[in-house]
Amino acid sequence: MKKILILLLISSVPLMSIAQKRSKKSKKEQTTQLSGENVLIIKITEIIKPLSATRGESAGDVTEMELVKQAASNDTRVIVNYDFGRAKYDETEMMVGMSREISTISEAINMATKYGWKLSGSNLVKSSNSSFTHYIYMKK
Repeated sequence: MKKILILLLISSVPLMSIAQKRSKKSKKEQTTQLSGENVLIIKITEIIKPLSATRGESAGDVTEMELVKQAASNDTRVIVNYDFGRAKYDETEMMVGMSREISTISEAINMATKYGWKLSGSNLVKSSNSSFTHYIYMKK
């Protein structure tokens, strides 16, 4: 019985080592797959008008909860930048031209989806005490 068990263990070692080997894809195939995707990055800077100016407090006294309330109350200014990289699309000039007229984040995203871009991710970065930068990543 011991001999059969040892024989089975020895014969299974090559099968386990084959299963653990990585696939052999060339680097050329991997880079062509990455470059084939069309990517759009929308950088939206949201500048919040300070509450403290209306209440007579100093700017350092504003809490994060007050910033959230203020951002929700439409007292914000939005600056939108569409980044297509080096690629040229039919809608590039139109979207960049219309970006000056956009007043909300949802308008910026809706404009891109209108031209076939799909949302793939987003980040939010607090730039300063009264501004946030949203990075929205889209694919086509």
